[in-house]
Amino acid sequence: MEIKYLYQDEKQTPENRAQDLIARMNLEEKINQLSGEIVMDQIPEGTLGHGIGELVVYASKGSMEENAEFINTIQKKIINNSRWGIPVIVHAEALCGGVVAGMTQYPSPIGLGASFMPDNPGGKLSVDIPRSTGQTPVYYYQQNGSRSDSPMYGLNKHGYLNESCCSVRPFGYGKSYTSFTYKCQNMNVDEELGLPLLTFEVEVSNIGEMEGDETIQLYGIDEYASIIRPQKILLGFKRVTLCPGETKKIIISFRLDQMAFPDKCGNWILERGRFIFEIGYSSRDIIDTYEYTLESSIDIDHTKRPFFAEAYVI
Repeated sequence: MEIKYLYQDEKQTPENRAQDLIARMNLEEKINQLSGEIVMDQIPEGTLGHGIGELVVYASKGSMEENAEFINTIQKKIINNSRWGIPVIVHAEALCGGVVAGMTQYPSPIGLGASFMPDNPGGKLSVDIPRSTGQTPVYYYQQNGSRSDSPMYGLNKHGYLNESCCSVRPFGYGKSYTSFTYKCQNMNVDEELGLPLLTFEVEVSNIGEMEGDETIQLYGIDEYASIIRPQKILLGFKRVTLCPGETKKIIISFRLDQMAFPDKCGNWILERGRFIFEIGYSSRDIIDTYEYTLESSIDIDHTKRPFFAEAYVI
């Protein structure tokens, strides 16, 4: 292929190629990269001319080889007809060609993985993405001990007999055109309204060559409780924009009664015991872990209980 533009040159870095391509696209083409197209068993005319970002194919050609050839034909049509010759991302399960009533519907990884600024994706998944339809339901805050695959742990520490029970993409996961590093400081404990007030300091650095957005996430785990509790809950987050080489310090602060819950009698309580707090890129990609022990249980006025941690940049 004749190389007319920088983005077509495979010798260039992915960052430079992406930046060049985005600079050449018009707004309509950028928006189409954040959406998807559903194709049944025939190639629609005049609807795939933008280099659509994602394709869900419900092909019914019979064999996997026939379905693969059908998808390949669509791919060629899109590359030939789009202004920039951009291929599409094909749905992970498209080759099986099956449509089952009530099957799992995957949210668009491009739409969820991008911000409203197409030049600077920085969004995070608001759901867990399962590995297959047979794995559902799967979500990061499932109740402790509620998974039906728990007896398999003795055979496979990941859960299933021959496959991990972890989601293929966890809640909070996201992609960027650049890379980030975290430097976590100590946890500080103060008091507010007679309750522990916990504060975390995190330095986030952009170590790549492009401006980007990163979302710092804080999760909480109630290790032991009188009733079954979620495996972890999202306590708060903060999204920041960083230029190449830039570092910002983020403060995340919350009162411990955010971890309170109604007991078996319906009374709100913050039970004594050990709490674990995690800071990370997502619900699974954890950078640092902290522990705090509450010596005595505290009755909570739920009308004054905060719902989310405060987070700000200094």
